[in-house]
Amino acid sequence: MEKNLKIKVCGLNDYVNIQEVVQLQPDFLGFIFYSLSKRNFTLKALPPIPEEVKKVGVFVNPSFDEVIRKVKFYNLDFVQLHGQESPDFCEQLKYKGIEIIKAFGINEKFDFHILKSYEPYCIYFLLDAEKGGSGKSFDWKLLKKYKNQTSFLLAGGISLENLNEVLNLNHPQMIGLDWNSQWEILPGIKDISLLKQGFQNIRKYDKTQ
Repeated sequence: MEKNLKIKVCGLNDYVNIQEVVQLQPDFLGFIFYSLSKRNFTLKALPPIPEEVKKVGVFVNPSFDEVIRKVKFYNLDFVQLHGQESPDFCEQLKYKGIEIIKAFGINEKFDFHILKSYEPYCIYFLLDAEKGGSGKSFDWKLLKKYKNQTSFLLAGGISLENLNEVLNLNHPQMIGLDWNSQWEILPGIKDISLLKQGFQNIRKYDKTQ
């Protein structure tokens, strides 16, 4: 696993809270554009966000035009696709110059070979539990089956309590962690004190690698 593990704080939906999270210097901020999510992004504007903190729009089976509109309106750096989007759909977005993170729900029946057809179009994969945002994790032993070249972010039920276990996975392609429901006061509002502890643990770990 690379040094300087990347952190994505996802599911933000409060202007002041976003500003507070930015102060912690995450690598990515995730904004969910999915009306059925408890963390559906409803703000008309984002606060100022430094260029080095990348803005990720999270979509579930969106239309092509919806993605393009949101990318332009919020000046998104990445699009994360969390539904059954096809490799062709990813190719179309890449053709428009959009950086793609494709999410997959992992269980013991998941066929890791399907990732091959997405690799040409995705800068990262995100490996999650079957239902994103549920706060549940999948069996991380399944990561042994991941043989792809594309780096991935790990998501699903990562919390302060199991963070050391995650850090000890040592998968060479795991370049970051996605934090969402386990780091909240309310859906869409993150617990800053909890995040601070998490960031301290990550940075302490990075220094020892």
